[in-house]
Amino acid sequence: MQKFAKSDEEIVREILHGNDIHYKIIVDRYKDKAFALVFRMIKNNFDAEEVLQEAFIKTYNSLGQFKFESKFSTWFYRIVYNSTLTFLRSRRQNIIYDENTIEELEKHSSDFEKIESHDLNNFLCKIILKLPEKYSTVLTLFYINELSYEEIS
Repeated sequence: MQKFAKSDEEIVREILHGNDIHYKIIVDRYKDKAFALVFRMIKNNFDAEEVLQEAFIKTYNSLGQFKFESKFSTWFYRIVYNSTLTFLRSRRQNIIYDENTIEELEKHSSDFEKIESHDLNNFLCKIILKLPEKYSTVLTLFYINELSYEEIS
């Protein structure tokens, strides 16, 4: 008999009923993609780990506020994103979209067709790291985390 993985919503319900140990499943499920999102905004491993840890704590403490009206992942990534913005504001790290970034993106855009599909992800990651946070976040959520436009908005 094959055992099926529980949905995020089922796991959240179990946690809300006192089975806190199941939160580890949520952490394991989302830690890599969430870290990628935070890192692309902060561009520093240590700070990204700190922000992500804080986001997981906020998520756990706020589970009672999850209304099951949207996907858990959408709700969770919003907490991660807001935690990251709070960190950036506190550190006053403003990334400026300058002329050099625009020129570099235009130069690389003509190379898209030359890149094989297995290299596309690496290429996107490098370009996304150079973008200002508001652009890199949207692209990360869409291309890396594979969220829909509706979930991202």
